[in-house]
Amino acid sequence: MRRGDGYREERSSRAFPGWHAEEIFRALTEAPMSAGAWRALERVARAMGAREGTKPEDDPLMRSHGAQVRAEGLYVL
Repeated sequence: MRRGDGYREERSSRAFPGWHAEEIFRALTEAPMSAGAWRALERVARAMGAREGTKPEDDPLMRSHGAQVRAEGLYVL
């Protein structure tokens, strides 16, 4: 977070509710991303959706991805 002439490290994101610094670092540096990092991203996305009144199916890309994985039998809602 910017403070005066410099920056200060924060424990969690102000823009992405509940996304903690160590989770952000893991998501940005892991290749491939771990299951734990994916779960953190999903948790944050659901919190943001709840705040804004949206759900994954409202996003065209997520809707398409969901249809694809269901068609491939990878997961069932």
